[in-house]
Amino acid sequence: MQPISGTPIPWYDIAGMVFLACMCLYFGLAAGSFSASARQKLPSFVFNRPVCFFLTAAFLLMALARLMGWF
Repeated sequence: MQPISGTPIPWYDIAGMVFLACMCLYFGLAAGSFSASARQKLPSFVFNRPVCFFLTAAFLLMALARLMGWF
């Protein structure tokens, strides 16, 4: 894949993807200590650690691909 030359880097897209990756990492690490009321309000995938870690990796890879200009 060749990066597209001459186009500006979309920093807002990259920052958004990194923010989402950080959110998924936070939920993957800290969701076990949430209160019972928080468990009722949040979706069930938030408490599944492998799903949160997979989403973290996916968002980081998308941010890297966006930074490199691959899409």
